[in-house]
Amino acid sequence: MSHTGYYPAETTFNRLIQQAAARITTAMETDDIAERHNAFTDYTLALLFCATGHRPVVDPVHSTSLFDLDNGWLLISDKVVHEERSWRVVALPEIACQQMQYYLDYLPRLAAWLDHNPAYFKARNQVCSLIDGADLIPLFFYLDLTNGDPVQSITPSKMIERWRDYWQLPINFLRHTTATELSLSSSQAALAQMQLGHFTGSDHPFGSTASESARTVLSEIRTHVQAYMERLAWNAIPSPVRLPKNATLLKLSPNNISSVEKKILGFIQRKKQRRLKSGQNKEIVRAALAQSTNEAKSITTTEQIQDAAKYIAVHAPVSQANRCLTLLYRFISRTREGKKLLRSQAQLRAINVEASPFEEGSITAYKNAETLRKNFLEYLNNAYKKQLPCPARRTAEIIIAAALFGRFGNTTFLQAIPKALSVGTYQYAGQLCVEIPLSERSTEAVFRWHPDEITHALIQGFFRIRETTSTPKQTLRSIISEILIAVGADKPANIWQYLAEVGKSLAIFEVPGHAVDFLSGKLISVSIPRPQWVRLLSGKALQTNTALSDKQIIRPPISVTGFTATSSPEKDSRVFMRLLRQLINQAASTPSAGNQKLSTTKKRKLEQLIKEDVIPKQKSMPQLAMLLMAWAIHLCKFGTRSKKDIAFNTVDKYVCMVARALLSTMTNIDFLSLEADAYENYYLEILESQSEHRKEDVAGRLYEFHCFLSQAYAVEEPAWSEIFRRSNLGKSEGLSDANFITEDEYLAIIESVKQSSFLSDRLRAQYVVLLMLGYRFGLRFGEAHRLQYRDVQKYQGEINIVVRNSIYGEAKSSAGQRIVPLLERLTETETDAFTQLLAWAGVQWQTDKQAALMAEASNSRDLIERNQTIATLGQYIKLKTGDSSLRFHHLRHSWATRLYAYHYSRHSEKKHPLASKSIVTQYWTDFIGTHNTTYPLSSISTALGHLHESTTLKSYVHAIDACLNFEATHQQPSAKVFAYALQISHDNSRQRIKRQTLFNLDSLIPDADVPLQEPPEIINQSCLETTKHIIQPVDIERLLIRLRETKQAVDLVADELFIDTKTAHKVIDSASFAEQITGFEFYQVEISHNNLLTIGKSEREKLLEQLSQQTAYTLQNNNIILVLENKTHLIEQLSDLDKTKLKLAFSIWQRTLKKHENIISDTKSQTALENIREKLFPELVLEVKDIPSSYSGEKSLARKLSSKEVKFTPVKKHNNLINTKQTLTRIFFILSVYFDVT
Repeated sequence: MSHTGYYPAETTFNRLIQQAAARITTAMETDDIAERHNAFTDYTLALLFCATGHRPVVDPVHSTSLFDLDNGWLLISDKVVHEERSWRVVALPEIACQQMQYYLDYLPRLAAWLDHNPAYFKARNQVCSLIDGADLIPLFFYLDLTNGDPVQSITPSKMIERWRDYWQLPINFLRHTTATELSLSSSQAALAQMQLGHFTGSDHPFGSTASESARTVLSEIRTHVQAYMERLAWNAIPSPVRLPKNATLLKLSPNNISSVEKKILGFIQRKKQRRLKSGQNKEIVRAALAQSTNEAKSITTTEQIQDAAKYIAVHAPVSQANRCLTLLYRFISRTREGKKLLRSQAQLRAINVEASPFEEGSITAYKNAETLRKNFLEYLNNAYKKQLPCPARRTAEIIIAAALFGRFGNTTFLQAIPKALSVGTYQYAGQLCVEIPLSERSTEAVFRWHPDEITHALIQGFFRIRETTSTPKQTLRSIISEILIAVGADKPANIWQYLAEVGKSLAIFEVPGHAVDFLSGKLISVSIPRPQWVRLLSGKALQTNTALSDKQIIRPPISVTGFTATSSPEKDSRVFMRLLRQLINQAASTPSAGNQKLSTTKKRKLEQLIKEDVIPKQKSMPQLAMLLMAWAIHLCKFGTRSKKDIAFNTVDKYVCMVARALLSTMTNIDFLSLEADAYENYYLEILESQSEHRKEDVAGRLYEFHCFLSQAYAVEEPAWSEIFRRSNLGKSEGLSDANFITEDEYLAIIESVKQSSFLSDRLRAQYVVLLMLGYRFGLRFGEAHRLQYRDVQKYQGEINIVVRNSIYGEAKSSAGQRIVPLLERLTETETDAFTQLLAWAGVQWQTDKQAALMAEASNSRDLIERNQTIATLGQYIKLKTGDSSLRFHHLRHSWATRLYAYHYSRHSEKKHPLASKSIVTQYWTDFIGTHNTTYPLSSISTALGHLHESTTLKSYVHAIDACLNFEATHQQPSAKVFAYALQISHDNSRQRIKRQTLFNLDSLIPDADVPLQEPPEIINQSCLETTKHIIQPVDIERLLIRLRETKQAVDLVADELFIDTKTAHKVIDSASFAEQITGFEFYQVEISHNNLLTIGKSEREKLLEQLSQQTAYTLQNNNIILVLENKTHLIEQLSDLDKTKLKLAFSIWQRTLKKHENIISDTKSQTALENIREKLFPELVLEVKDIPSSYSGEKSLARKLSSKEVKFTPVKKHNNLINTKQTLTRIFFILSVYFDVT
């Protein structure tokens, strides 16, 4: 990088630095205390401005509380665009920290000089108040000892005047210096933006989407700033002012300091001005109305509303735009036609920005928390041999440690610790796990806490002294309060809130922003449930008493495929609701039967009615209606998740409630293909239309219905927390769908598919690739299912998948259309299946540019059956892991979690158990960015097709613990600390530290009680609902054409087209025989592929040369494929007897063919050929005529006289696909081979 545009020359910076420093020396030659002070202040501020990008404002950096010189941080509030972002934190390089320390050291000496002259006592008291930390005057100030108020605020105009001799540029140009030099030093514009406070977009760089901690990023910025400050020749200069002769540092009485009048500092004045501007909102709205209506009394058109809104967008302060727009729309809604006008157009809104995590007191709170952390370690050190902890005290110590070292900023987490120690703590595979419920009402969804070293030791010690009785809450609060006071805290009014605030004040600097939200309770991310966690660590399967039952494997009760929009969705909804009501009423009137409960009888009747009256009419029914019918069948058979046998009236209530809610708005939507965000938005819209007392019930039923769809039809899972919050449901059950598939499990699953004898070769490859697209690329099932050949981009070993709209389906948002790269190494099984499937699809692509990887057959645009595929793959996953809760969608969860865990443990000696083991480093670097400040969360979220990182974190990442201990606390506990915590001797503690066995777990901590078994080596194929592929006429055509064009070996072409090798050779034998008997040699089977030819070698080579020069019959080939597909559907509908007759008929066609006509001599043959036309080719005309005996090849005179010529003739139509004799003969030839081999 190089400088562009206007930028100060090196001599300009030299003059600023050298002359500002020289002025300090010059001032020392005078007795003017004020000039000495002002010159030193100027130099210090110039250095700070250049290092931090601080704007020249009134009272810059007004307090010592804004600094952390140990870490090199500074809080700044100069220009405020959004009130929510009033404060930003910037990095202070070592040179700036040293200069600041020099300035702070200098202030007591200044006060001593001021004490020498009674006329300066006011100034002396003011400076002493600053030293005392009272913040009554600004930290940086100019002295004017001739003024009645000697401490003068620093203002931009005063700085310009004082700096004029050595800096003629605007002072704000030092911000340009910061931006330019930091960008040059780091090669990262993002770092310069953070330092200057240029935050583009709605997300804050240290907020909810931040993937690195503020401390990490600021440390990097600090390094680069130090480098360019040294390059510009800045130096930290102490003030040459020494203490007056025989003087000592002053210690003023409180009375002297209390006499100092508090100044209204610059940042407070700026805040007041912003408030005054916000009070002008009504005036802005009035002006907008006046301009848009030309001073008319009211708004009467939508255009006027738009004009008024645009005026506000231009003239209102950014932070007040939404407030002004709200006032505008409220005023309009109160006019006569206002509400009607507002309903007819979208209301304009400014994008809300995420608030800064930092406030004026953030650094003070952090330093206080650090002090508490240090004092707590000292407390533990001193407690050794002085205090034998009781269980209550140890519990209190663990809670405090969770806030100080675990950085828990959530009162719910902290208050859950006592119970978690009793029932949620266990060990497995050398790991200590503490499960903390994410909701006070439920224990299903948990956060698995792997404590830091200090808390880990305290918990181990707890199990050495634990008791069966629990500690009263009041006792626990008292002990916590006692310890807090002992480590230096003021007695807190609410200990839980106090500890949460301490934890959060540490977290906002020490952990990534998204983890801050998690620790503070703003973000909910669910850990893997205990049985699944143990399954992952053990490498074994969950133990099940029997094979997975139908209740564990939810199969689609109705095969719902495709979606077709209708012209009258409202009418369709009404028709369906009447039908549903009719079926339920009919079932409700069913009398009891035998000993069966009446409710059960009615449910069975409803199932029967749906199967008999609805499923046959499926093509005329809306997709959503069929899904509701499928749910009704499921409820009748299996009930809900919480109750397996529900009453018939409950089925009636649930299905009708959801039907009324959904069908009112979503009949004309492909409901199976929506994305998570779309489901969430639709459900929220539905809740908004419900009355308050119905919201909870409707939300619960929608959740039940969607859980069924997730299991049976592999739909996306929305984030339920917001839906539950809006409905006041208050449940955590929507958070419990966390699961994971390890790489070993995944590889075992695809090996089982590969070895399946129950699947055709093509279907095996398709199933393996579907699993691979979910696991290696994080695709939704629908995205993988509709992937096209053209969507796979391969180059020099890299693979990218393009997810986009196609004839097979559409993404429902712009985020859903994306490119997803391969980041991991593929195994041989994956590579072979993918290569094989691409080769097969590539053949189809030559004639159909819309060719899909998951096509049902060659040259088909019908995809493999969605519902059966979901069910079959789900069974492979469940059977191999023993986990009935797993489904295809968890492959996508696994992708997100695997990459997240990899990122936060990639530099650690001990990798996270869920981290990917096969990442290609270069691919990962290209994926997240090449600099230290990278964007892993954004990259993962974008690749998943999410609009925002919060969706990824809430619903897909189940390893947020990976980043919580990623940032060390830089504490070095003594051996005594661990001795007390572990309740062992000091010597034992030192020995264990030396042997690195300090954290070895003992048997006092309970094991995870999860039954396991070895994963099945062979899956019982009988439980898989799949069928082997039977070769079709289209496959035979493809095989013969491919052999004719490529002259490859039969086995290679068969493998490419997913045709069983044995079957392929059978086809070749049949086709070869057909060529010999018919003399029809278009496919050249004998010439190209029969090694036992009687022709000579030279003649064979000559024929092959002629073959290679033949023109491709592209159009004819396409027409033949279309005809064969049509005839295949007709054949499938025939009886076995009809098929047998056709087999005989095509055998006769082969024997009697002469060129393109058939010469027959008996009525049996004529009847057989007529049967071909009747059953398969009604569009053809069968012409029969006698032929002269001289043309007949028959030897018998009688047969010569009875010979006839039979000719199939196409009916002449403009759209007839059979338009040449050769086309017709090729079709008959292929069908004759088909009937022969099948």
